[in-house]
Amino acid sequence: ELHRMPLSLRCVLVSTALLSATMWGSEGSFAVSQSPLFLEAKLGDTVKITCSTTLKSPDGMFLRRIFYKEGQVLYVANNMRLTPAEDYKERVKVTGKLNNITLTFSALKEDDSGVYFCHYRHLNMETAQMEEFKSSCTLILVKGAVQTGPCEQNRAQHLSPTLTLITALSAAFMLLL
Repeated sequence: ELHRMPLSLRCVLVSTALLSATMWGSEGSFAVSQSPLFLEAKLGDTVKITCSTTLKSPDGMFLRRIFYKEGQVLYVANNMRLTPAEDYKERVKVTGKLNNITLTFSALKEDDSGVYFCHYRHLNMETAQMEEFKSSCTLILVKGAVQTGPCEQNRAQHLSPTLTLITALSAAFMLLL
């Protein structure tokens, strides 16, 4: 599916992958991973993100997002209790164990487009400090319905969430060059 994307989007995607591997890689002797790297969906679709860690007994896992909308999407405690943000309450479910968890998002909206990443928490008993281990990321692009008719002229005057995300990622990459 990557080969059908416009070249500019492929460049942004590759740039995001390289940046995320550098910025959000494993820390210390524990690794955290996330897949897939990219998901493209339509309005109303369902997608899955898998987060995993080599931590034997993590104390919890956050899923956060950046670009378009920023903030915490959900928290899963070590007893697998899910605490989603308000906008995700009826649209997310978790399966698996905390150290290898699958997050399923349904009824996607265009403003769900963004970069999502997992953070695992672990209490270090030697230092009595809560440590966070960050993963790579998943870029989700949700395509909206195509408008036709008189509204089409107004559509050109604002950026859709998807286009806003691509623009922001391109700008961030250019700043790093």
